[in-house]
Amino acid sequence: MSGGRFDNLENGTIDKVKNSKEEVYVPWSMYDRRGKRKYLTNNETVSFLSAAKNESVEVYSFCWFLAVTGCRISEALSIGPENIDFSSGHVIIKCLKKRQNAVFRAIPLPLKMLDRIQEWMTKEKLGDDGLFWSWSRMTAYRKVTNVMIKARISGPWAVPKGLRHGFGVRAIQSGVPLNLVQRWLGHADMKTTAIYANASGAEEREIAARAWLTEDSRYELKRAAA
Repeated sequence: MSGGRFDNLENGTIDKVKNSKEEVYVPWSMYDRRGKRKYLTNNETVSFLSAAKNESVEVYSFCWFLAVTGCRISEALSIGPENIDFSSGHVIIKCLKKRQNAVFRAIPLPLKMLDRIQEWMTKEKLGDDGLFWSWSRMTAYRKVTNVMIKARISGPWAVPKGLRHGFGVRAIQSGVPLNLVQRWLGHADMKTTAIYANASGAEEREIAARAWLTEDSRYELKRAAA
């Protein structure tokens, strides 16, 4: 098939390929053209947040927020105190990709984060001008990637979108119902959400170990338990 290929970087849902007759839409994949994954693993996310703790409150809170909500950078930058429902423990995010109407979605936040946000707000470390993070999208991108570098994380996944994908993968592999993951991530089509199930995780390795030779299976279990 001839023609160009255009990545939808913000939405991350489809690739558009043009040929001489018509446009063909190819489902977005968890892997790039070289077969490299686009999501952070659990260990990488932990390392990323560990490195972020050494940064300012603004940077750390932003990195933490992206990791536990899976939201887009542009959505995170629109969040302020009025978006946090402390009673229910949710953040209310406006789906910026839904341009035709004002569509909102609620995402649960860890109690630890809610407590820290209240503490930071009391100390006036967040939310001075109605927003928690008064940065441009590019500035936010650079701050996140700088933390990735300090955490020694490199590859196609070492970007803010890698945190979003990592959240989706963790949710699916943790048994969160697909419709909830779809709502949390703000996907219009559940087929997009289902793609996260294609990521290879610990559970898949356990299943694969049953098909390996006995010696290999024993070694796998021993390493996993260590």
